[in-house]
Amino acid sequence: MKRSAAAIFMTSATVIALELSLIRHLSFSGYHHFSYLVISIALTGFGAGGVFLFFLREAVQRDIRLFTLAGSFVFAAAVPLCFSAAVLLKIDIHYTLFSFGRIALLFLYILLIFVPFFAAAVLSGGLIFYHSSRVSVLYGISLAAGGLGAAAAVLLMFFVPPHRLAGVVSLLPLANFILQSAGSGSPGAARRHNVRRYLPGAVLLAFNILGWAVQSDPRVDPYKDYSFFERLRGQGQAQKVSTAYGPAGRIDVFDSPYFHHTLFAGPSAPSVPPPQLALLVDGTLAGSIVKDGAAAGTDILDHTPQSLVYRLTDSPRVLLLGDAGTANSRLAGRNGAASVTLVQSDANILRVMAPALPSGVKTVRDDPRHYLKRPGNSYDIIQIAAAEGSPSGSGGLLSLREDYLLTVEAVREALGKLSDSGYIAVTRGVQSPPRDNIRIFALFAEALKEAGIRDPGAHLLQARNYLAVTTLVSRAEIGADTIEAFRGACAGLFMDAEYYPGIESGSVGQVNLAPGPPGKNYSYYHHAAGEILGGRAEALYKSYLYHLRPPTDSRPYFHDFFRWKSLGELIAAYGPVWFQRLELGYFILIVTAGMAAAAGGVLILVPVLLLKRSGDGGTGFTVAYFAAIGFAFMFLEIVFIQKFTLLLGNPVYSVAVCLAGILVFSGLGSYAQGRLGTREGTRAGIAFAAIAGTAALYLIFSDTVLGLFWGAPVAVRLLVTLSGLSVPAFFMGWFFPVGISLIRGREGLVPLAWAANGFASVCAAPAAVITAMSAGFTAVAAAALVLYAFCACIAAGFEA
Repeated sequence: MKRSAAAIFMTSATVIALELSLIRHLSFSGYHHFSYLVISIALTGFGAGGVFLFFLREAVQRDIRLFTLAGSFVFAAAVPLCFSAAVLLKIDIHYTLFSFGRIALLFLYILLIFVPFFAAAVLSGGLIFYHSSRVSVLYGISLAAGGLGAAAAVLLMFFVPPHRLAGVVSLLPLANFILQSAGSGSPGAARRHNVRRYLPGAVLLAFNILGWAVQSDPRVDPYKDYSFFERLRGQGQAQKVSTAYGPAGRIDVFDSPYFHHTLFAGPSAPSVPPPQLALLVDGTLAGSIVKDGAAAGTDILDHTPQSLVYRLTDSPRVLLLGDAGTANSRLAGRNGAASVTLVQSDANILRVMAPALPSGVKTVRDDPRHYLKRPGNSYDIIQIAAAEGSPSGSGGLLSLREDYLLTVEAVREALGKLSDSGYIAVTRGVQSPPRDNIRIFALFAEALKEAGIRDPGAHLLQARNYLAVTTLVSRAEIGADTIEAFRGACAGLFMDAEYYPGIESGSVGQVNLAPGPPGKNYSYYHHAAGEILGGRAEALYKSYLYHLRPPTDSRPYFHDFFRWKSLGELIAAYGPVWFQRLELGYFILIVTAGMAAAAGGVLILVPVLLLKRSGDGGTGFTVAYFAAIGFAFMFLEIVFIQKFTLLLGNPVYSVAVCLAGILVFSGLGSYAQGRLGTREGTRAGIAFAAIAGTAALYLIFSDTVLGLFWGAPVAVRLLVTLSGLSVPAFFMGWFFPVGISLIRGREGLVPLAWAANGFASVCAAPAAVITAMSAGFTAVAAAALVLYAFCACIAAGFEA
């Protein structure tokens, strides 16, 4: 029992740490949405492991020590070998759909990552199957170990490069095998067979050394900015200045005379950009740092769309939210800013930027959304710098990423930080067909309405050059003098005024031609502004090719524009390259859910049919109950992560803290419920009542209560998060051991339960995100409660 508990503890800790390490690695070497796909398929290994265990159950019962030793060896070997082999594969995601060979390589990559999770599932599931009478203890240990593994993985990210994380984590299953093999067999046999005794451990150590050597090369996607700068470095045309690691991302700074980056500068610019350093986050360009002392050439900043707002204000107090470069700070200084405050949550980015920032710039390490909640301080310009970029090349890669700075609630809070004559400004690249900047305009209009302003149109401005759109919103009504200044500034910057109060469509002309409604002389930006402000917003949202409805804190997916009804139009309009206009992130989410569901359905069907043929009952209950708790557990886990992201101020920290807290408290709950003398159906009912009650309180009061702690120290916010998770997570851990108790003694049902729960957990992750993107996180929480109610009812019925 002690050896089994130790094996489960170390295996579960490894699995969660490996999962988070893989996410971090693939976010740097590839793209986050593809890491989501690969990990979801890999976690199908838990379900497949349960099915495999169904056929292995007699061997497990016959010799548990041999099973534990063999399973520990396979798992310890699979981690370094499979990840090393996966690194060696040259996957080119961008051309996958053009070649069956590329598809085969991607499938092989997925299979290699699948194997370690499959091995872990067989080992853990087999031990729980053998010790099913002690399931409360072992399942509790498994959950708690997973929580500790999550915390350990996040700590490692501060010190270990992303491509090395899996190599470090692989030492844990090696340690587990050494522990399991120590003392196995009689002492005399051990002395007679020293070579045979130590050979497996030596082989595993060699595998780990091999894996460490193979993973020395990050092997970043060749189309990422990091690879471009590495090629320049290989040619002697660039040098790497610095590198830093952290859970929020890997930061790299390159210096090259061939790097010139000034976002969206127009044709009126009199010079080339000044010498700059490139700042990359996870291999993608996030900003530029003007070299210290390179004042010559910074006059180009006065000819960017970002400079438009400075032509409407005098000596402004400026707030830069989420900025990852120095251009905006220098632009503010060139335009006589009275003060500049830059808010950035990543300490590594601030550390890199600090030496090159103009004197007098105040830097604040905080989540931009948290800073908006701080009392006091008003600003004349609030620039949402984190939203700057060129989305036209993203291909929808960001659609799965939550953005709590571009929601109705966030803009409403920013309005509260504005002076009476101040502006919130967002500059973002153009897209074809346009969508980002139309949504920003709609977002500002909706936030104004929520702030109690009856005529949003009197507070908005929008202009465009051939590269980007700048949208401005003011608390005060925009007067005739400001409109005249705005039009003059647009003319000086060669920008088209798309909207200002009183604009007439018939008088709109275009310096920078952009598509618009058939037969009209204006663009879709102007058309959309008229529809949104003219009381026809709903008609626009329903008829437009892309999803434009403003995001909220409950649906914080600003970058998601996918609409199923537009799929046919895209195929008809763009022919064989229609997927290039698709929001790939959402599409891959659908593919992930479909593949996991198909694999789970097919694999679970095998043991179900065999059990029915043998006359064993309870298969329907087992699949329904354990699949339902798999979905419900994951749904609530994702809701809690979303809720506490705003409090903790960082999605990575929220995932780690919530995952650790939920698993540890669920483990304690699993252990505690096993010591109660009540019947299984009663325990399930108590757990549901507790979860439903706390979840209802959270949905009603969490925003108000958690808002009280936004400005609190990090330690206090961590304590609040863990306290908030403790009660629901404690009772979430009851349902699995309750179900195992109900089917104990029925051969084959425990492996089937493990498989059903594993497959459901994999399907639940994309299903929760799909639900949240379409109906909000409240709907996800409601679905979880319905599933837990279903489990409580069928547990009571099965018990009877």
